[in-house]
Amino acid sequence: MKRIIIYGTKHGATKTISNKLAELFAEGATIIDVNANLEIKEIYLSDYDQVIVGSSIYMGQINKKLKKYIQDNEGVLLKKKLGIFLSSGLEDPMAFENNFSEELLNHSSYIGFLGSEIILSKLSFIEKAMVKAMKTKEYSKIYDDEIFKMAEAFIY
Repeated sequence: MKRIIIYGTKHGATKTISNKLAELFAEGATIIDVNANLEIKEIYLSDYDQVIVGSSIYMGQINKKLKKYIQDNEGVLLKKKLGIFLSSGLEDPMAFENNFSEELLNHSSYIGFLGSEIILSKLSFIEKAMVKAMKTKEYSKIYDDEIFKMAEAFIY
């Protein structure tokens, strides 16, 4: 069973989640960061049986490169076992509806929030000011139990 995890992250939480998820698969998984991979167009989904996509949410939107890739490959994704996860402190269920088509959401074997984190050293000056204004402190809450549930959906 070949699987790929394609993710977009702003400050690294989605990368952490993607790596934890891949470690749960005995056969492993190819992991692609859309921000680091300039050849995203050259990823042939036909080579994979299972596809997992994940993104951080910033101002209500998923990673732009990931969103375009998903839109451009929706037909192929609808033929694969598919999972979608998000990393967001707000965990607004509308984030899925606002960023993915109804067809993709209905087709997915797993949809969920897998955690988030705020690490002040990774934030821009403006982001730090926003965090301070919201009276939020630095935190890391990665949901290992939910990551395990997602992996189970792809193992069985």
